[in-house]
Amino acid sequence: MKSFIAFMPFPPSVNSLFMNVARGGRIKTAKYRTWEKEADAFRPSGIIRLNGDVVACYTFGRPDKRRRDVANLERLLAIR
Repeated sequence: MKSFIAFMPFPPSVNSLFMNVARGGRIKTAKYRTWEKEADAFRPSGIIRLNGDVVACYTFGRPDKRRRDVANLERLLAIR
């Protein structure tokens, strides 16, 4: 059985990922773009092929004492 472990920086809040622009569009915020660059540094150098069933286990630490909704953190990882 193959496994892959990645330790990534703590993601920003889902509410601060995008901002609205004047002509009705949405763009990524600077905070989100910075996190993406930091997270990309943790990607493996080669391609990892996983055949069959895949189980994803997330462990989130708390960078501060605020309460957080774990579903928002999972959603961010699914957007990527």
